[in-house]
Amino acid sequence: TSPVPSGPGRTDGPRDADVLVPPVLFNGVTGRGVRDLVGAGSKGGLFRAVDRDTGTAIWERQVSQPSGLGGVQAGAAFANGFVYVAAFEGLDDGWSDANFNAPESKFLNAFFATFSPASWADVEDVRSDNNPGTGARTRVYKLHAGTGQSAWSFAAGRDYVDLPAGVCMRHVSVANGVVYVATSSGTLFALDAKTGAILF
Repeated sequence: TSPVPSGPGRTDGPRDADVLVPPVLFNGVTGRGVRDLVGAGSKGGLFRAVDRDTGTAIWERQVSQPSGLGGVQAGAAFANGFVYVAAFEGLDDGWSDANFNAPESKFLNAFFATFSPASWADVEDVRSDNNPGTGARTRVYKLHAGTGQSAWSFAAGRDYVDLPAGVCMRHVSVANGVVYVATSSGTLFALDAKTGAILF
């Protein structure tokens, strides 16, 4: 069965939930003690951690809206008991439907959009223009490795760092208390691993 588009307006059918990045190996304190885990994310915006020996799901988090192009497409990083995950979605709720497969959308599917310069120009257009077809953001989460619970907390209940500067489609790295995230806009962000503050 062919996957349907995964925008907010489409709740039917199988999802385009490719796993495009290598899994990350880590350990975490769970309700049953320290366990060896492996985690990975999908284009469906879901990040899941499973027991490395049994494959049993330990926790999962929906870290972005599902989308044929968005979701988790960057590797996660682990340090000091925390997993850092980046995911991306549109600035507006209707971004996926405006771009992929929905009636009157701009592209037949996300595969064709991937090779379209116009699509990437629209991704990078992060102006506040009330156009759901333009603009994408990357969200960076700090999660407790054993439970998936958020470790960052910001105003208005937000538990992620919002980077309205395109999409993260490559690796997330952490070293010496700094989380590094690169976006398609050509911007390298350095975040304080403890507080989530953008250092540069």
